[in-house]
Amino acid sequence: MNDIIEGEKIPQLPTAGMDALMRAEIDIQISTAHAYPRKLSTVAKEVLDLATMSREAAQGCIYAVPRDGKTITGPSIRLAEILFCSWGNCTGGSRVVEVNRQEGYIESEGVFHDLQKNAKTVRRFRRSILNKTGRLYSADMIIVTGQAAGAIAFRNAVLAGIPRSIWGQAFEAAEQALRGDIRTLGERRDAALKAMQAFGFTADEVYLVLGIGGRDEFTLDHIVTLTGIYNTIKDGETSKEALLRDLDADHKPRVENKPKPKAIAKPDPK
Repeated sequence: MNDIIEGEKIPQLPTAGMDALMRAEIDIQISTAHAYPRKLSTVAKEVLDLATMSREAAQGCIYAVPRDGKTITGPSIRLAEILFCSWGNCTGGSRVVEVNRQEGYIESEGVFHDLQKNAKTVRRFRRSILNKTGRLYSADMIIVTGQAAGAIAFRNAVLAGIPRSIWGQAFEAAEQALRGDIRTLGERRDAALKAMQAFGFTADEVYLVLGIGGRDEFTLDHIVTLTGIYNTIKDGETSKEALLRDLDADHKPRVENKPKPKAIAKPDPK
């Protein structure tokens, strides 16, 4: 083990040398990918098997978030990780590319490189680093937010780089596994409501987010939606405050109280 003397500079490899090493490494990876190509039918089956291996696995494959009175549902970060692993002959990752304290956001970049096709997909995702009062996050929270943004950017890059025909069946099977049947609806509904309590939700707030009037309107589809919302909050893509921000008790947009116009004094007829 060599000790570093104080003040001594560690020799750095020239940039040109580093570039040459990186190119050589990528060339080797591409050559290996061409020598052992993936079989699409095998990949699709593996993704399906992993996504539906258990109820817990299926639960992690879906995200959902309400937007403008509708619920957007899609494949989660966990499903993207299954895809990345099963696809093979690929590299990828994410990194923070900007921390803008003046405008209050952090931006991460996700990269997915299919070595067999030599096709690279890049996606960026931006998150706010301001709290609900408009104050800047602490240094630790900025790091956590950057990690969450990086995971989302990586998911988006993977999903953009791998055709839906590979993972669509697995996603639908995960939804069906969550939906179950009417015989177990009550039990799974209560379990889902209890899980949301970990994020501070009351039952009425859950119904508000789902856009339903109460317990009796809860259906099998709401099991899938609520599981997706749970994953979205857990993965740091949204929060309770963000979901409830523009909703009132009637599930309508909040209306700001505008000041009433001042009455204009009429002239005295005398």
